[in-house]
Amino acid sequence: MTYSNPVTDDEAVSERIVIAMVGLPARGKSFISKAILRYLIFLGVACKLFNAGNKRRDKGKAGADASFFDPNNKSAQEQKEQMAMETLTDMLNWLSAQRGLACGLFDATNTTVARRRAVIERCAKATPAVTLIFLESECNDESILRANYELKLTNDDYKKATTDAERQAARDDFMGRVHAYEKVYEPISDAEADAIDATPELPPLRYMKIVDAGKKVVVSRCDGDSFVCRWVVQLMHSIHLSPRRVHIVLCGQSCNDAEQIRGGDSRLSEAGLTFGKAAVETLMSRLDTTREPPVVMTGTLLRYGQMAEILREAILSFERKTEKKKREEAEKKKAMPARVRRTVTFGPGPLGMVFDHVVGHATILKVDGYVTIFNVSPGSQAEHQGVVVGSKVVSVAGEPMEGVSRPAVMARIKEEMQRAAEKPMVLELELPSVEEAARTAAVVAEAEAVKKTAEENAAASTASSIPSRSSLRSRARNLPVHESRNLNELCFGSLEGLQGGRLRDFFPEEYELREADRLNYRYPGVGGQSYYDLIVQIRAVLLTIEASRRDAVVVCDLAVARVLLGYFQGHPIAGIPDLDVPPGVVELSRTHAGFSRTDFPVHVGLASMLANLR
Repeated sequence: MTYSNPVTDDEAVSERIVIAMVGLPARGKSFISKAILRYLIFLGVACKLFNAGNKRRDKGKAGADASFFDPNNKSAQEQKEQMAMETLTDMLNWLSAQRGLACGLFDATNTTVARRRAVIERCAKATPAVTLIFLESECNDESILRANYELKLTNDDYKKATTDAERQAARDDFMGRVHAYEKVYEPISDAEADAIDATPELPPLRYMKIVDAGKKVVVSRCDGDSFVCRWVVQLMHSIHLSPRRVHIVLCGQSCNDAEQIRGGDSRLSEAGLTFGKAAVETLMSRLDTTREPPVVMTGTLLRYGQMAEILREAILSFERKTEKKKREEAEKKKAMPARVRRTVTFGPGPLGMVFDHVVGHATILKVDGYVTIFNVSPGSQAEHQGVVVGSKVVSVAGEPMEGVSRPAVMARIKEEMQRAAEKPMVLELELPSVEEAARTAAVVAEAEAVKKTAEENAAASTASSIPSRSSLRSRARNLPVHESRNLNELCFGSLEGLQGGRLRDFFPEEYELREADRLNYRYPGVGGQSYYDLIVQIRAVLLTIEASRRDAVVVCDLAVARVLLGYFQGHPIAGIPDLDVPPGVVELSRTHAGFSRTDFPVHVGLASMLANLR
């Protein structure tokens, strides 16, 4: 039985969409455009990316330095405009030859009102007609920008920079390019839209804006009857630029697999349990334990639940080891002997502080009558922001203070405090003995009281940071596991229960149909599915994974794994049924271009798995 996709059927619908990117360099334009490319290809849309930077590199301008992007460089600006328009023309020519649903992605900065108007005017003359949408990426989050700047060093302009010095030069050059664009950048605004509306011969300004890697999405005039527009809007509400990984874990052999029976809902066999434990162990070695626990997604069949339980237990075991290590470190700290500190380093804090005393290993700070106690390791950054106290200051930032009056010493400290945001300030102190400090009974009594409170608080904080066994078990049991029928294995319809090798023997016509078109072939009978059915039903799951800020783990069988890989790797959907997925764990990591793939095969518990032979 074959299945024709009605959405891409030429007689059913025809759309030609242009999505023109807008934004400064390193704002995620290329990542977003490649994500749209993957998603639309996955949905069966004819989609192609046209990058103005590639046109520049093709014309021998690869590695052009920042001066080429200087807005005052008139010759370079004319060349850039010409290459951008040539890229746009290439895209429109390609679109005119497409039938059905088609989308061209124009990946350029398009940072000025004048450039965008030129793009609008050119698209308005296209034959057949096209619908133009601008997609702007704004980002002011410094942490995201720093990560994106580093990713930019891997692109074609800077890929030859290998040494530290070359990479630093590349980094400086790229930042010069960014600053050049910032001088002329004009974000899309309502005023620009109003100006376009005032020109009758031009279509309205349609745009989407994604702010700070997905924290905010603005959509203007992109609704209506367009399939492609709706799909892109859905993706923009899910996508973000945060670093993350997706792990695909293949399920082990089921009892039905062991009996060579297709389909059904049976538990893992002994071999499947062995494989599952080994696969989870491999997964645990790859998880970033400094991040929040991953979102685990799986189907509703019994064997998937068993795999999720194995993962829960593995996380519980990991937490137990972490608990033991923390307790050992806490005991070690408790056993450390008290020491008098002589050199301390600290950062910026309030001024007007006065020096008092040090009692044992606890440093006393008195500010306006308030006493606080904290410990400082020699030469380390004090966790408490402020000046560490002592009876005599020997030097400030290496400058001797011998014979300098107390007000002058305090003035020198205040001067250094103003620079503490740029570099730590080091004080060398001559500390009094405990006996000498004890002469001021009131101070010592107050200090001891505060010290006791601080120790109690520290102990309570340490205890609360080490979860109890019961809380660990509860945390592991509550590991987010999202079960969805959409992630179940391919359903064989009326052929459920058929022995593995009998399809060709008993249903030769079905076998031939499947071999002729593995993407669209649908198994006969109620519930029978095709690979294309899986693509349609997994779409919602993909948007959930895209929206997650945490890493994701998907436990599934081979057909679903192939569909997931087809999406994240941007494979044409016709080739999805033939993708190679070795038994084990597949890791997908976010890169500048999308997601890179690394396979971690598992070599134990391997057995005949019909679910993994689709």
